[in-house]
Amino acid sequence: MATTENPRRQTRRFADECLVYYSRREKNWIAHSLYTDQIGTGNGVLDALIDLMRGIQNLAHLANNDKEIELWRGAPESIRKRASKAQRMPEELYAVARKSLRGEWPEDIEFSIEPARRHPLTVVIPEGDIGLHSKN
Repeated sequence: MATTENPRRQTRRFADECLVYYSRREKNWIAHSLYTDQIGTGNGVLDALIDLMRGIQNLAHLANNDKEIELWRGAPESIRKRASKAQRMPEELYAVARKSLRGEWPEDIEFSIEPARRHPLTVVIPEGDIGLHSKN
């Protein structure tokens, strides 16, 4: 299970972890960061993940330029508990999200991924994919 501690204190390499789940109330997918408590939303699993990654990139940029902005906030306990029981997202799906985020995915090829029964997924996001680098 992930902790709410600042991951930069735990290791020299930062990796965020997020939970991607379907919200019946919102009628869309939500990706929730366990370390920054940021969320992304979308019509599909990868749309929500990409939205989250863009949001974390933007927040990290702001935090680097303004020390008043707090980057490291742990997600609520309910999200962390849910993440501890979720299935890990296949690496192949994450690779598509990373390529799309970097502008390396062909624009004329659309993707729509949804787990059977809309079960939640977790994924680790390496620091280089969201622009976060430890200073240790």
